[in-house]
Amino acid sequence: MMVLEHQRASDMLETLQRKDPDITIIVTFSKFVVVYVLQKDGSNPSWRRTNVQGSVLLVQRNSTPRYQLILKNQSDTQDLVDNLHPDWELDCQENYIFYKVEDPHQLIRGLWFHDDVERQKLEASLEKALGEIRPSAELQTAPQPQKAEPNLQSLQETDKFSAAAAQVDATVVQNRRLASNEAVSQDTVTVSVTSVRAAAHALADDEDFLKMIIQKIQSVQLAA
Repeated sequence: MMVLEHQRASDMLETLQRKDPDITIIVTFSKFVVVYVLQKDGSNPSWRRTNVQGSVLLVQRNSTPRYQLILKNQSDTQDLVDNLHPDWELDCQENYIFYKVEDPHQLIRGLWFHDDVERQKLEASLEKALGEIRPSAELQTAPQPQKAEPNLQSLQETDKFSAAAAQVDATVVQNRRLASNEAVSQDTVTVSVTSVRAAAHALADDEDFLKMIIQKIQSVQLAA
């Protein structure tokens, strides 16, 4: 039985590759399903059976799209081919797989399986394939911008400049203080006994000063 199944899958793969050489493997398949679509008639949607029925295959390709769900139609030459997309919505229950494709204009599909074991097998393969093509949580999280590392050389240069500027400011302040003290010392006369004595001796030795004193004394006597 396993040999027959393997041979059948090999034959189907060769048939598929004649139409699409990018198909590499048949992931899984079921011998017979019937396709339904959700018909939206006003406010009362209902399931309608289509004329598509036959084997269903999940295939893997070596190009985009990575996976395809192919329904080989026994009653018509037109097969139903859906490319798996990360936005697919999958809902499964006993004997049924319902899936909504990424195109909102497309009708929701429903696959009926005679054998629920085959339905479970295809469901598991679909879930795994969708998990592979959907972005992981790490990729969905926007990367946080990294803070730029401080430039040590720039910081050192800045510190040197600041230190030099501080030294200049200190020098200017000190020079201003010295100049101010010098100006004060030039305008201020310090009076002491020693300085008065020295001044008196200097005046006594001044002949012009002594003549002026004698004239003052004579003028006072004459007036008296």
